[in-house]
Amino acid sequence: MKTIIAPGLKARMLGLTGWFSTNILGNRDGAVLDDPASFKTKEESKLSVLQVLLQKDLYPDLYHDYIHQVRIHYYPPRGDNKEGWDNIDIFGWLAIRCKSRSTSCVATRSSPPRWCSTSRSFSTSRSAPT
Repeated sequence: MKTIIAPGLKARMLGLTGWFSTNILGNRDGAVLDDPASFKTKEESKLSVLQVLLQKDLYPDLYHDYIHQVRIHYYPPRGDNKEGWDNIDIFGWLAIRCKSRSTSCVATRSSPPRWCSTSRSFSTSRSAPT
């Protein structure tokens, strides 16, 4: 999700105040990432994506102080299906705050992947970022 949305934010010069993403995995990947040391490596990899794509050194007014959190949960009943949620808080022209939420579910062992469901929501408010 990050590699699709983040370049769009930068292209439209939209600022980022926060990005929270979580994944639910029930297969071996989830079991391995349930170990804190294994998760730490994955977390560092996922956190670096926004740093590279948004280039906060070039756009400090837009990306200097955002909060980025990544969570991965092992939930055995999920099996080979992966579910992901992203909550993105952005600001745009005149510091108008917006948020976007996305939920996706994919069967990871099917070929090609079968999307179980997707949903997106978007809302705005006029308060300036803090």
